[in-house]
Amino acid sequence: MEIVFGGGDAARHVLDWLLILALGLGAGAAGQLVRVVIGLKKAGEAAARGNRLLADVFDAPKLWISLMLGALAGMVAAIGIVPAGLQLTREAVLGLLAAGYTGSDFIEGALQRAVPANPRRD
Repeated sequence: MEIVFGGGDAARHVLDWLLILALGLGAGAAGQLVRVVIGLKKAGEAAARGNRLLADVFDAPKLWISLMLGALAGMVAAIGIVPAGLQLTREAVLGLLAAGYTGSDFIEGALQRAVPANPRRD
């Protein structure tokens, strides 16, 4: 299939795909955000048990990376979950949220195997 920009049906098809990907991006990030909130609660409890501040155990760069990975996982899942024509169902949206929640773990695990860990040099 050839996509010609500016053509009626082809332009609509491209716009549909961009909307599907944007929906996946947003829902995946939102799903990952749920995971982040749970993690922050656990980190706060652990910090309190050790007489430390949450700021001592919080890693802001890791937060942003996990949100981006969740968004990426949601985008990839959207390709398979959201039907053509954007006929969304509650199950499709929940599936995208779940993809963001669990997909970042999968991507992080795959990256850890593919890229050897570098020890930090401070």
